Amino acid sequence: MFCVAPAELETKMNITKGGLLLFSASSNSSCMELSKKIAERLGVEMGKVQVYQEPNRETRVQIQESVRGKDVFIIQTVSK
Repeated sequence: MFCVAPAELETKMNITKGGLLLFSASSNSSCMELSKKIAERLGVEMGKVQVYQEPNRETRVQIQESVRGKDVFIIQTVSK
């Protein structure tokens, strides 16, 4: 469930001059959905990233844009 604070309780995020980047570290549909909702709530677009599984079951994440000087947040869900 995604909680939304009342408008009177909202505060502005302290974003650096470089901006804010948000990435989803999973191709799982629930992780993508959560990441998109967070991005929408913050008013930012999702960062460009490629996520894939290696043959040994390790997850590889390849960020496809510069993150220099930016605040970076990676959203990853876990299974139960």
